[in-house]
Order: sequence, then C-alpha cells, then structure tokens
Amino acid sequence: KEKVVATIGYCNSGVAGKAIDVYQKAKVPLIIPVATATTITKKFASEPDNYIFRVAMPDEKQVDFILSDMIDKRGLKNVAIFADDTGYGEGGTKDVVRLLEKRGLKPVYVARFKQGVSDLTPQLKEARAAGANVLYVYSLGPDMATVSRDRQAMGWSVQQTGPWTVAFRNHIDLAGSAADGAVMPQTFIQDGVLNERSTSFVLQYVKQNNVKNIPCAMCAAQAYDAMFILLNAMFQVRDITGPAIRNALENLEHRVNGVVGIYNKPFSKEDHEALDGSILVLGQVKSNGLVQYAYAGDAKRAILTSRTKLVAPEPAAAAPAAAK
Repeated sequence: KEKVVATIGYCNSGVAGKAIDVYQKAKVPLIIPVATATTITKKFASEPDNYIFRVAMPDEKQVDFILSDMIDKRGLKNVAIFADDTGYGEGGTKDVVRLLEKRGLKPVYVARFKQGVSDLTPQLKEARAAGANVLYVYSLGPDMATVSRDRQAMGWSVQQTGPWTVAFRNHIDLAGSAADGAVMPQTFIQDGVLNERSTSFVLQYVKQNNVKNIPCAMCAAQAYDAMFILLNAMFQVRDITGPAIRNALENLEHRVNGVVGIYNKPFSKEDHEALDGSILVLGQVKSNGLVQYAYAGDAKRAILTSRTKLVAPEPAAAAPAAAK
C-alpha cells in the first residue's frame, strides 16, 4: 500500500522473528539495528536471495565473548542462568548452554521467570547453594534490575553479567547501586573513546532529547549507522526497488563512517551481519551509574581499531571487580 522499498526496525527479537517472513516474501530489505536473536538473519540464508540484514551484535557472539572473559580468562566456571520466558530469554539460554557445552561445561543452575516478576530471592538462594560464581541474566532491563536488587539484598557479591541489556538505563536506574560491577558486551560506550561522528551523535542526541544519558547507547548508535548504510546503498542504485537495494547492500562500493565504527563492505551475499565479535569490548557499570570500559586497555584499543569486522581483540588486563 505505501510502496515501502526498505525498512529499518525491530527491537524485540520475538517480534522480529515473526516479522521477517513478511519482508522476505515481499522482497523488501529489512535492516535490524537492535534485535539480537542469533537465528534472525539465518532463517533465509539458504534461499537464493536473503532480504534480512542486521547492524547489531548477534546473541551467540555476545555470549561467546562473555564466556571467554568469565571462563577462559578469569576461571569462573560455575555459571547460573536466569532468563525470562520470552523468545529472547529462550534463545539466549540456548546460546549460553550450547557455548558452555563447547567448553565441556554445564550451567550449575537455570531459572526461568515471567516478565515483570517481583521477587527472585528464592531462585537466587538456590543458585548460590549450587555454587554459582557467575550470574548470567538474560532479560530486559526491568527484570534484570529485580535480579540485581534481590542479589544485593542477600549480600551476594557474585559476578553478574548478561547481554548488552545490562547496560540499559532501565536496568541501571532501577537497580541503583545494586547494578555496580555488572559487566556486559558493548559495541559502543557513550562515555568512552569517541570519534568525530560519534561525538557529534552523542551531543546532538542528548541536546534534542534533553537527557544526560542515552537510554540505550548501543541501540541508538546502531540504528544511526543502519540508516547511513541504507542511504549509501540507495545512492548506489538507479532503480529504487527492494531487489536493487538488497544487491547494493551486499555490494557497497564505498565505506561508511559510522558511530560504532567504519563499515567497509559490511554485508555480502553470504554474510548479512554488519558486526562481528572482534569489535566487542567489556563494559562495566561503575559506582557513578555510568557504563565504562571494564579493562583500561580497551579504551586504547578503541582508539587504534575502529573497523566493524576482522579486528582481533587484544589481551585484557586484570579482571574487574565483581558486583557488590
């Protein structure tokens, strides 16, 4: 009806997972800047043309990054999983379990809960009794805040972690000091090392929205970059049609200087993920309520490396302090 030729959207993985069939059937490119479920871009990968693209870090890459830090670097092997019962929590749980199994491990405890749960103290006590030294929470911010507050009330200083939602303001602001020390994977840190474009982006965002902290800095940055990538693809084609734009996205002729980094051919026919795990840094909630680099060396790496793919991460320094 509206003759849409391309779309940027979808924050919720469950909703995105149900919507992608519509775009694929209509041959309209969809660029997802937020929803991270691992399977989203893979569903139509075997078809002659795949119309689903993403400028966000897939869950499996986030999970592998966190487990690499917790287990491989820090030796924390007793992982308890707390996940909501949505499609997001289900997919995240499967990724954590699968990537633990690759390391010859199993979770010591798994708790599933409904969104909006008011108390998780009994489950947290069971996780502590099971010997957990990592609390991997797969949920959105408000429920993560419930876990953080209940854990703090118990006096349990276990290392809390999770996907990028740990850094959402609706976790940090609701949890208060209970969020301190929690760590998460990040592609963009608002108060981190910024280039000219990211500095301008942050300043304009906070000014126009009258806020001090972007509610989800990664969401905003990736959506901004997705728009620039799409714009470049549309400039590259003569006929503004879905198939032409899809082909241009898979064969971008010019690099795109974004907020998250520099995109040099972000997509190909076989690869519809603009980001890979090499650009991830470990963020940590500090006592001032801001997300900063957990490892000081990552700030230096952010200066030296800005490409969104094929950049090997440097060894990390000493492990950050656990959540209080």
